[in-house]
Amino acid sequence: MKDFQIIIVLLSLITFIDGLTQKITVTGKLLCNKFPLKNVKIKLMEEDVMYDDLMAEGVTDENGYFSITGETVEYTAIEPYIEFKHKCPEYEEDSVEDRKFLYVPDSVFRYLGYTREFKFNFDEIDLIRIRERASWSFFLN
Repeated sequence: MKDFQIIIVLLSLITFIDGLTQKITVTGKLLCNKFPLKNVKIKLMEEDVMYDDLMAEGVTDENGYFSITGETVEYTAIEPYIEFKHKCPEYEEDSVEDRKFLYVPDSVFRYLGYTREFKFNFDEIDLIRIRERASWSFFLN
């Protein structure tokens, strides 16, 4: 019974404690075989245990560039990624591999506590390089 009371007290405290508002801006350029992909809808998502949160949405411009800023309240460091769907090359049949998930590296958040606003540039993402994989984590070279 005492354990149950402790759990209830802890759960009550959690509802009164606010998480940290964390903000991130992701930028980059989408290409298909070195050609810019325009008007591609991109979702900025935040990975969670139960379900992922939509932080923001955007669209690539005529040159394939995107810049999306989103924020969320979390108790720990955010785990953001971008999600979009596109075939590369475009003449291929639709498939599960058309959905791409590109994660922001954990190293971006090493100063959590000192700052709560982060930026990450995916740089040029040529989908021809990753077309064989349905999910691809982005790592710095």
